[in-house]
Parts: sequence; C-alpha cells; structure tokens
Amino acid sequence: ATCVVVEDADRGTTEEREIFGVGQGVWRRCDVTAMFKPGADVDDVMSRTTEILGLAPDALRYVAEHVPGEDWVNVVKDSFAPTKVLDGAWIVPEWSRDASLSRWGASDAESETALRVVLEPGLAFGTGEHPTTRLCLGWLWRRREVLRGAKVVDFGTGSGVLAIGARLMGATRAVGIDLDPMSIRAAAINAELNGIAVGGANDDDDGDDSFVLAVADGSRDEDLPDGLRGDVDVLVANILVGPVVALAPLFASYVKPGGSVCLSGVLETQTPAVIEAYEAAGFEALTRESEDGWAVVSGVRK
Repeated sequence: ATCVVVEDADRGTTEEREIFGVGQGVWRRCDVTAMFKPGADVDDVMSRTTEILGLAPDALRYVAEHVPGEDWVNVVKDSFAPTKVLDGAWIVPEWSRDASLSRWGASDAESETALRVVLEPGLAFGTGEHPTTRLCLGWLWRRREVLRGAKVVDFGTGSGVLAIGARLMGATRAVGIDLDPMSIRAAAINAELNGIAVGGANDDDDGDDSFVLAVADGSRDEDLPDGLRGDVDVLVANILVGPVVALAPLFASYVKPGGSVCLSGVLETQTPAVIEAYEAAGFEALTRESEDGWAVVSGVRK
C-alpha cells in the first residue's frame, strides 16, 4: 500500500476510546483505509492479510473502489476553504490568505477587517474543520479585549492555531506546548505565515520571546519557557478528555488567581467530569459551550 489510515470504528459514539500515543495499542474495532497503485491485486492482499493475522477467511470485511486520477494538489486546496469562527474571525489556508472572504459568505467590510489566522492545512491538528478548534478560537475572540497584554499558554498546540490567534489578538506573550516535535515544527511554519517570529524559550536565549514553542509534557520546569508557573493569564488546551482531567492540578499551577482556563477536545457528555476535576483544582465559575456534540469548558482560577 502507498498509504494507510487507521481510525476508531466507534468514533463519535459512546463506545469511542482515546488512544494517547505510540505504545498504547489500538482501538477495539478499527476502520482501515489503504491506497494501492493501479493494477494491484487487492483480493490477494486481503487474503494474505487474513492469513498473517490468523483469521477466518471471511473475518475481514472490505470494499475496494477505484479512485479516478485527479490534480490532487488542487483537490486538496479545494477541500480546505476559509472557515468562519465568529463574525470578524476566520481561519484561512495559506493559498487563500489574500482572497476576498466574500466568496465564502463574508460581507465586503468583514473581508477587509477580519482577523485571519493563516495556516498550512494538514501539518497538524487544528485547521478549523473540527468544532473544538472553532469553539476554542471563538472563546478567545470573544475575550480579545482581555487578551491584550496577556500571557497565554496553548497546551497541546498542534498547528499552533490558538497560540497564533492569541498573539494576533494582542497577547503580549503566547507559548505553545506540545509533546509532538512535528506539531511544534508545524506551529513554527504557521507562525511565520502570520508574520510572527518564533523566539527563544528562556531569558538567556537570543531573540523575541513574545511567541515561544516548546516540546514538553508540562511536568518539568526545565523543559518549559521561563515565567509560566503561577503567572499565566489564559491557558487553553484542546486535547482529549483524559489528559484534560489528569492535568487539572498542573494547569492550576500555571494560571494566576483571576486567570482563565479554556478546555476542549471534550464531548458534551464528558463535561461533568471536567468540571468536577477543575473545581477540585481551584477553579470557579465553570461553564460550557457546545457545537455538534463537542464542548468547551472554561473557568476562573480562585
């Protein structure tokens, strides 16, 4: 196969289960999509796959279909259109950065003045297609007056969309943290697309520290940029419900009294567990917003 994608067959249902990384196994049921060169004997491939896995001959159900030749560069570009988050705030693929947003429903006035977070789609999670990205960026946009002069942490930064958005909205310092080095590289590329220089993580590093990226899990201060513990005005984390709940004490150690937290990657049905964990960690005024079954939970540090 030239390309293989494995997905949770129960995604979007109550049976959905999170897999946090390499070495954590696979889902109970998987959907596998494989791409083959023209002329490949798919039936033979599936027969040998069944033998290798030690399964009964009819245990694997599959459908083979022909994918016609396309200009895939333009097909991909057409599949990523500018996404409206809220009035005045858009996520825009790099190839549409200078296009009029009126083509996608914006007024001429909005097209001229809108915040455009420019991304190279596909580099990492956070292109605007998923409700949680829109929920989190929309949450920041509605609080853009508060963000001016603020110190913001984007935990699980992915494409960097939230850290970049916060910086464009006026945050004095935005810090993106992610376990995945590829995500950090993607976030750096996207920052440059928005005219944002990536600076040094620590006081003794050269360069501007108003936008910083770090490969870290957040548990070791030496892996983090200076000046985060107890001094963060806004922390956003669009990850998964398991880490969101487990990291409540860590996030509480970052956010200053009166500072805010915005949490997503959470289904509506999972919000009670998140609210309980953050109440216990020292947050109050916890509320939720939702879109298409997904939710964002936010609150204030006591």
